[in-house]
Parts: sequence; C-alpha cells; structure tokens
Amino acid sequence: MNKFVCLVILFFAISSYAQEEEYGIYAQTGLEYDSNVLKTFNQNKGDFLARILLHAEGSLVNTQKTNLRLSYNGGGKKFFESSEQNMMIHSLGIPIAIKLNPNHGIYFRTFLKYQNENNDKDADNLDVNEDFFSIRQLIAWNIMLKTKHRFKLSGDIGYFHFFPFDPFSFYSETVTLEYRYQLQSKIWLSTQYGLNFQQFQSSDRADTEHEFSAGIHSFMIPYISLKYQFEINRSSVDLYDSTNHRITLLISHLMGKRNQNDDSALFSVHFLSTLQLRNFPSVTAFTAEGTRYLVTGAEDQNFNHVTLKLSFHPQKHWAIETKYSRFSNELSSEDGDFSRNLYYFGFRYAI
Repeated sequence: MNKFVCLVILFFAISSYAQEEEYGIYAQTGLEYDSNVLKTFNQNKGDFLARILLHAEGSLVNTQKTNLRLSYNGGGKKFFESSEQNMMIHSLGIPIAIKLNPNHGIYFRTFLKYQNENNDKDADNLDVNEDFFSIRQLIAWNIMLKTKHRFKLSGDIGYFHFFPFDPFSFYSETVTLEYRYQLQSKIWLSTQYGLNFQQFQSSDRADTEHEFSAGIHSFMIPYISLKYQFEINRSSVDLYDSTNHRITLLISHLMGKRNQNDDSALFSVHFLSTLQLRNFPSVTAFTAEGTRYLVTGAEDQNFNHVTLKLSFHPQKHWAIETKYSRFSNELSSEDGDFSRNLYYFGFRYAI
C-alpha cells in the first residue's frame, strides 16, 4: 500500500477576532502539481500528486487559569508517476497555557513530528530518502507591565533525527527575548533577539546563531505584519559560517459575508512572502549542507518563499481552496539555480 504524508496547512490567525473552541476537526483533500519533485538544482522534474490531511484538536483542561490542548495532524501525499516520493507524516502538539495573574503567564508546548517516505529510488538515483523524527519542548514567560508594553522570554530544546544520514541529525537549544509596544489600539511594534545553538550528531560541527529582528503588526482586517531579521551564524566548521537578511510580509484578509445574520466571511485571502539575501556559498546540490537544506523540510527557512492562498466558504462546514507556493534561491551567493513551484486545488470539510 502506498505511503502518505500530511499537508501542514498554512494558518494565519487573526487574534483580534479569533475564538477559542473546545474542539475542532477537519479533513482536507486535493490535487497538486510540484515542479521540482526531487528538490534538485538545475534538474527539475515535475509531477502531479494527491494530498490528504486529517486535523483534530481539542481542549482537555479549560479553566480560568489553565488551558491544556491537544493537536494532531496526520495524512499523506501520493504522486502519479514519482512513487518514490510517496510519504506519510504525523505530528502531535500539546500546548499548556497557565495564567499566574493578570500581568504574567507561562506557556509550555511539546511538539513531535514523524515523516516516512517510500524507500524506492528514481531511475537516475537522485532521490534522497526523507525519513525523520523531531521533538521540541518550548517554555515561555509572558509579561504585561502595562497595556502598552509586553515582554516574552522563551527557551526551547529539541532533537532532529534524519534516519538515512546521521550527520544531518542535531540537537538544538534556543533562548529568545521579545518586546512589543502598542502604538495604537490594534497596531503593535516588536523587536526580538534570539540565540540558537546546534550540535550535529556524528561530527564535530557545532553552530551558534544570533538573530535580531524588528517588525510592525496591524491586528485588524486586513491583518498585516512586516518583519525584518538579521542572522549571523558562526560554525566550528568555517565553511558553514553565514549571514542572512530576511524580510517577511504577511497579509490576511476576509471578504464578503456568507450570511447577512452573522460575521462569517465568504472569501479569505492569505499572502506570505519571505525574501532572503543569504551569503552561504556551501548551499549547492553537490554538498552535504545543500542536501540537508533540501531534504529536511526547511525550504521556507533557507530559500526565498512566496505563498498565495484563496479560500471560498459557500457553507459553514465546506471550503474550496487554491494555493500557489514558490521556493527559490535568487539573490543568494550560490551560482546554481534552485526553484520549486507548487500549485494546489482542493476541498476542506470542518466539523
């Protein structure tokens, strides 16, 4: 029986009008065209595939001071011709929010993810088997000194295991400090510093990364967020030293009314764009680092990324969705060209 992979849906939550539900279940299925199935440089091979996803989440504990939830995604994808790319994936999230007092709160989140790809090989032997398991534990302390000032101190530890090739596996630790200022009732400014550590398994490589960012966020309809981030990575292996300028723009908009008697939207449009100017000459199709970026599910973290999604909601439970995504390495220091375009059309049913 062919294996499947889940489609992790791109959500853009607009907190100013979101409501906490006790539970939520939806199923999604559709067809997609992938212009670069094998995720290679200069040797693009396209194919159609079918996607399926089941998402379920619910509140296990919901009191005035404590909220414990469970979130599960499971599903897969099946290619029409490139059967070696058939995958299945499962993920589980366990978030816990504890309100200490009106000005302080603690947030915990445990996240596990497992992906399994068909072990077959393509005719040109270009496919790298993409089996991995990851686990992360996050803890965050939220502080609201006044209505206009918010601080968040967070830390997380994690482990990523790539089954086909041990040197791609690594441990990681992150510490982040974020400050937000309320410029107007629904407009916030943010600045953030992050310190990341990675220790790679089966090698002497260890990386340290510093991240500095600033952004502006408009919590109204349309929701708009613009963020700039500068990254400096220093590695014990000089080849992997890098700097990166990352600019991210997110726009989410609701249009029309499904019914005149409620606030339900007939259409939703989401646009996400990430532009990166990365100085990283080691990222090619012919180096281990280049292969690691391409096959460990980190494309949107290491390449330019554009996603446009349009949803039509004719009824409360049904939605018709179409989405376009593109990953590319324009404006990087790499001579080889990389691009991958995804075209999706499907349906979603929510309970």
